[in-house]
Amino acid sequence: MNETQTMHLAMINSYNLLTNKATMDDIIESDIIVFGHNPDVPIDEEYFQLIIEYFRDHEMYEICAELTVAYKNMFKGDYKSSHECECDHPVIKGYSKNMRCISCDGKIKRR
Repeated sequence: MNETQTMHLAMINSYNLLTNKATMDDIIESDIIVFGHNPDVPIDEEYFQLIIEYFRDHEMYEICAELTVAYKNMFKGDYKSSHECECDHPVIKGYSKNMRCISCDGKIKRR
C-alpha cells in the first residue's frame, strides 16, 4: 500500500469512527489500523473540519454530508465551509443572500 492509499484509508477509518459506522474494536480487529486523527483524545472542531474538507476536496460529497451531521451533533454548531461552489450543477434548497450548494456546501455566487 502506498502513502496516498494509507492516508485515504486513515481518513476513511476516522470517518467511520466519527459517524459511528464502525467501533474502535472493529477497526482494531482489521488489518488497517490507521486514523486521520488521534482517536485516543477528543477531536477538536478545527481538525474535524479538516477531515470534512479532505472529503470535499476528493468530491466525496455523501461522506461530507454525513460528517457535517456528526459535526453538528458533536459541537452543537453549524459547519460552514468557506469555499465557493464549483459544482457544474449546484443544488439549492432555498433562496437567500447566502445561498449554499447542498451537494458540496459551497457558497453560490454570481461570478
